Amino acid sequence: MKNKLLNEVIEYYLNSKDYNLYPITKLYEQNLEIENIKNIIIELIKDNILDLYYCKTNYFIKNFDLHIPLETKINYINKLPNNYTPQIIENIKIDEENCIQITCNDEIPPISLFPTPTTIKKYIKNKAQYNNIAPFNKMLLEGSPHLKFLYFRIDVLNRFIYDPRYIVYNIDYSGTIYYSVDNIKKEEDENNIYLSHFGLAYNKKTNENVITIFPHDLAKLSLKHQYYFYSYLFDNQEDFIPDISYYQNVMGELSEGLSIFAAFFEEMKLINKMFNTICAKNLIKNIFEFTQQNRPEYFHPFLMPTKTMYHNFCRTLYRLFIDKLDKNAIIEFAKAIGIELDTDKKGSMSLLQELFNKGFKSFKSNNLGDEIIDIWKTTIHEYRNRISHSFVDDIYDINIFKEYRYTINEAYKSIRLIRLILSTIPVIKNSIENNKIEISEDLYHGNIKMLFAPFK
Repeated sequence: MKNKLLNEVIEYYLNSKDYNLYPITKLYEQNLEIENIKNIIIELIKDNILDLYYCKTNYFIKNFDLHIPLETKINYINKLPNNYTPQIIENIKIDEENCIQITCNDEIPPISLFPTPTTIKKYIKNKAQYNNIAPFNKMLLEGSPHLKFLYFRIDVLNRFIYDPRYIVYNIDYSGTIYYSVDNIKKEEDENNIYLSHFGLAYNKKTNENVITIFPHDLAKLSLKHQYYFYSYLFDNQEDFIPDISYYQNVMGELSEGLSIFAAFFEEMKLINKMFNTICAKNLIKNIFEFTQQNRPEYFHPFLMPTKTMYHNFCRTLYRLFIDKLDKNAIIEFAKAIGIELDTDKKGSMSLLQELFNKGFKSFKSNNLGDEIIDIWKTTIHEYRNRISHSFVDDIYDINIFKEYRYTINEAYKSIRLIRLILSTIPVIKNSIENNKIEISEDLYHGNIKMLFAPFK
């Protein structure tokens, strides 16, 4: 009886499409001596030959490693009824001879059985069909949870992000990769890929941004693509943790807050509305129409920690803000609030600095313009110039993630400061109070998600 049960569970597991677990209700369908079977199951669990899975939503697949204590597993089995006939809720007639019965299994807990990794490896050891199985299929075969967070180097995405044949849709902390329809010439195209989920994660020790993907999603890829991803898999998986927003997302929880990338554009739109209220002009010309499907190149957290990539990141920031400043709008705004600017041979950035240094003396700081412009005149301008006008001796250094964090944070603080200062002007303050200018709760309370190097 023991061997018959064990072989039945193993065969059910191996022959199913997604390595399905053996539901305990199948034992009752066979009209077996349940009391005796229960003792056999407990013995197999104690000997680490079989294991037990409990899940109220889906107990047919091992989605997570639940770490159920042995005593709890035994208790589940002992509490199973020795006799059970499922309650028929409804009979659905198909034809004269056949019908479908919908039953209720309230008396049976949502548990299933599956072979342990040790049992699986022993069982498939000498079977040729399991020798050349793709790496993530084999990972699932050998008992890995389907929704286990696996961690990969950030540059695993480069092949797709910077190749126009692929569409990489991301919402800052997660994304999808698929092959552009225009490039699919035939189903056998080896470049074709659809990866339904990837997420942002971090190295707890080094603050390195990394990628996390579930083996369930990777196992659907071709053999070649699986080996490609496998080559970027970190050895020590214990050093990593998923981004909290991504974790909440995959667990079906709401993720609060606004990403710093989205907030960057929301602030600029508000500044334009405020400028328009004062002088009927926009400070920033042609703000990029940022969406999750459409974002500027190098403006996301999935960037490699290299000097070249960081310099391109700075160049993108400069193009999004400084290159879009309207010099005439600054001059007209200054006139509207009674400030005289020295416009002789000055660029828009210097004029903006002068405007905020002269125009808002009621603030504690007399150098608001300097605070606003400093990051743009120093770090961002310097690195933007290097990548634009010279060759860069490239290096790979995970400390560059800290540079990303510092730079995007300071750039955002600069733009937010402009919006906060403008909000104190009576006519703009009145427009905010009357909801003519609407500021989101996340921007108002500063609930902004930083997606680079999150740990101190």
